[in-house]
Amino acid sequence: MALATMAAIYGGLKTVLSAVSGVDQSATDSYLPSVQTVDTALIITPFGKESRFGINTFGDTAATWQAHRIRCEFWTKHMGLDSSTMTRAWDIGSAAVVALYASPTLGGVIDSIGFWDGSQSFDYQIDAVTDDQMLEIAGVPYLRTVVIVPVSDFA
Repeated sequence: MALATMAAIYGGLKTVLSAVSGVDQSATDSYLPSVQTVDTALIITPFGKESRFGINTFGDTAATWQAHRIRCEFWTKHMGLDSSTMTRAWDIGSAAVVALYASPTLGGVIDSIGFWDGSQSFDYQIDAVTDDQMLEIAGVPYLRTVVIVPVSDFA
């Protein structure tokens, strides 16, 4: 069996995370939130991606496993009430983690959520960090929550 492509992995992440409550726009081909976003936009880009590839046996001619830490950004639009924006941004990170653990293969795209280090060890931790200030895009303020998703796949 071949390793999953990055397009397939990003697609699997987009499918799982787009279902999180509040996400109304999602993209893997943009690095800014859609202006049509009413609540929260999901953006998955290659920025900050960490990858590791390996072989099982010396002499293998292609990678037999891959592990990635992929940055998924949730841009929560500020709609006038600070407490609402803050609560939505906090909740989106937790909801994303719950969704990912509930679909650990991203619908059969990968073998597992978790970062394989090549030495019989998995790190299943998913990090969610909310920025410490609003970011403004085209005059519209957003509060961004970044979720770092570890994924592993084996041939």
